[in-house]
Amino acid sequence: MVHVLVVEDDIRLNQIVCASLRSAGYDARGCTNAAHAFDLLHADGADIIISDIMMPGIDGFTVCKELRKKSSTLGIIMLTART
Repeated sequence: MVHVLVVEDDIRLNQIVCASLRSAGYDARGCTNAAHAFDLLHADGADIIISDIMMPGIDGFTVCKELRKKSSTLGIIMLTART
């Protein structure tokens, strides 16, 4: 089973994305900030990250940079409302 970590600060959108992924057969976990995402990744790992770009504190670009330092093969999908 593919393990997906959703990093999205909008709680409702986080829930919708996770529910959609679960209904498609993925193991999806959600968190609302980068610090929690790093904790979950360290504890449980993930195959794919879906991350918002605009988040308070550490933004999605920084999350991506930090993840790339640890793994060059981890799948990362960026989610944004930016134009």
